[in-house]
Amino acid sequence: MKKVIQPYLLRAISSDVLRDGRRKFHRLLRRLTNRKACINVYLKVDDPYSYLLVQALPSIEKRFNVEFSANVIYSLQEDMFPEPELWAKHALVDANYVASLYHFKFLPHPNKSPSAIDVAHYDAYAIHLQDRIDRGDSWQALLRIFEDYWQSRNANEPYRQMKQSKNADALKIKLKENSNSLSQQGHYLPATLYFEGEWYWGVDRLCHLEERLLHENLGKLPTIHVVFDRSYLNIQSSIIHNAALPSVKVENVPPIELFWSARSPYSYIALYKAIYLANAYGVPLNVKPVLPMMMRGLDVPKKKALYIFLDTTREARKLGIEYGFVADPLGSGVERCYSLLRFAREQGRYLEFLLAFAHGVNAKGIRADTNEGMKRIVEQAGLNWTEAKCHLSDSQWKEEVVSNQQEMYAFGNWGVPIFRYKNTMVWGQDRMFVIERELRDTMRTSPVSIHQLD
Repeated sequence: MKKVIQPYLLRAISSDVLRDGRRKFHRLLRRLTNRKACINVYLKVDDPYSYLLVQALPSIEKRFNVEFSANVIYSLQEDMFPEPELWAKHALVDANYVASLYHFKFLPHPNKSPSAIDVAHYDAYAIHLQDRIDRGDSWQALLRIFEDYWQSRNANEPYRQMKQSKNADALKIKLKENSNSLSQQGHYLPATLYFEGEWYWGVDRLCHLEERLLHENLGKLPTIHVVFDRSYLNIQSSIIHNAALPSVKVENVPPIELFWSARSPYSYIALYKAIYLANAYGVPLNVKPVLPMMMRGLDVPKKKALYIFLDTTREARKLGIEYGFVADPLGSGVERCYSLLRFAREQGRYLEFLLAFAHGVNAKGIRADTNEGMKRIVEQAGLNWTEAKCHLSDSQWKEEVVSNQQEMYAFGNWGVPIFRYKNTMVWGQDRMFVIERELRDTMRTSPVSIHQLD
């Protein structure tokens, strides 16, 4: 019964009607209480994305009639980070991509690493940051604290401030209370913003906040527009319309690789993006399936799963991708999908099958654990169901999937989607712009052949 009801429940939760109703309620409450629009910000001094976010917030403050309440959190919620060391190492590299996109500062000291953090040093900076927030310091002043921490400079200042402060113990308690507040309100990541019932993570999701503030008529000028949407450029308006792409085939270039899960919501979006990018540049695409995290023994708490679902909803909406009527294929649905990988390849319909499966379970509520559901998916991919169902017991996919997972971990990654092109590997459907840069560099510097297709 749960599997029958689930798609309808998720569609309701992610509906525009519910979202708009919630926003209307908060807007009315704000007006009745005569309050200014307030955005709660959660920062962590050793978090690269918080470092970047502090550089973006002055732009929001300058362009919109909002106020901020900033809170420093002390620790991460361990159950939300199944591979914390890999996450921290990844963040150091990934933050540089975002920094380069917006010309932000991100200059960690060469010896600054997650494993090298001195607890007393971290405590002093975290307390110092919250103290300066409470004193009303500007974003620029707060940025200097991040710079000092990440550059390992002016190290004595936080200690001096902490020794002189009569509130150091109270501030440390406040940091832990902030961490608890973040969790109780329904989130787990630092560098998050909460505005009237909705969460926005880092610089990556500021565009959604900007669009909402514009819709709320909170812009200071009528000419204000969205600024933090650079990762969407070149794909937003045409991601689904592959027929309009240039029909070219480029030779002598390596393929784009996509490490992909049949259950991952972000992988669903990434598959559309990868197909679009491969077609746009005329290069091959190699999709490498892996097992979902929960089928690899890595837990995904309900709070985290709900945020990912709602975040995928708005990302898909922005890109014009249908999403929300989800029939979770976890378990047998995923296995049945992977059992048909070899068959789909042999029929020359591999990408078509993956896309039909992803679209079916994420947008049409099709249950892949039933023959009726798989028949719809298979036929949507242009394959013969009578032939396909003979391969549902094929277990050769397991060796391929394990190999893909080992390859993924060897490069320091554990989750999907992951794009790789040549020596560049990035995690997340919103990092396709990095791969596109590499493709452009390849086209400029490599001796390639381009042929017009019929």
